[in-house]
Amino acid sequence: MLMGISHVNILLAAMAARWAGDRVICLTENTRNEDLPSTLLTEAEKQELSEVHWSYPSDLFGLVCDRFKKPTRYSGAAFHVFTAQLGRLESQRFDMLSIPDYPNDPPWVLCNLSKGEYFRAEAVRDLTGHAFIGPFKRNRTGVGLGEILLFRICLSPASMYKGNIRPGVWAGDRFAITTVRGMERLRGTAAWKDISEEITKELLAIVEDTYGDQWIEYV
Repeated sequence: MLMGISHVNILLAAMAARWAGDRVICLTENTRNEDLPSTLLTEAEKQELSEVHWSYPSDLFGLVCDRFKKPTRYSGAAFHVFTAQLGRLESQRFDMLSIPDYPNDPPWVLCNLSKGEYFRAEAVRDLTGHAFIGPFKRNRTGVGLGEILLFRICLSPASMYKGNIRPGVWAGDRFAITTVRGMERLRGTAAWKDISEEITKELLAIVEDTYGDQWIEYV
């Protein structure tokens, strides 16, 4: 039974974040080719991109729009049909196997595998007061690790922000969300740098500029 649960947990982790360990970037139709990080594409990918041209400022944005479809929204209908046929005990056993367990201790972190930097989930909790269940914020609104990641990978024009805020500084890097204890498995003995304070200051500057004195209501 314990061996079976360990394999199920591996599968659940893979389904929860299919992008983990891959290059992640957020583009817009206004992103220009020269905005892309120089290390984002392999030589083969650069060659492929040079052979096409789109009406967008970024050929990469055009290529993505042409070759990939929007993901189909999951309805959950098949899941509910299956679980409706289970008895009470079977349903309890199924929940034990299929519902991931996200303990709050040790703390959870968003890790940039490419740069060896990480952001602590508790830094958002301390700023906003929102409760977390593992790596997830309890409520659907407000700022969590996903919003922090999006801000750091989105290639928005620098003119959108005031001061020394640098948008997209993590664009094209590789990421994972894990616990402080699990960080060792990601990069071995390589050093990590905690930049939670730096990111929190940038986040606070953005929301204050956008929402004024009422910023706490929106994060």
